Amino acid sequence: AEKKREFRTATDLLKSFLKQDNLRERGIPENLVASMKKAKIFEHDDMWLFIKKEKGFSQLLKREYF
Repeated sequence: AEKKREFRTATDLLKSFLKQDNLRERGIPENLVASMKKAKIFEHDDMWLFIKKEKGFSQLLKREYF
């Protein structure tokens, strides 16, 4: 049976979590809310290109998850 999900992808979930009102309700300071609003979420090919370019981040991911 199909289950109706509120979010189709992890990006949808993350974008919902990072909405300003949601952050304020959770007690996140206003200066951090403003910074998070400007953040870019990488997905699909853009994410893999970013990981490939950032050697330190790539090594961290390998250590933590593989």
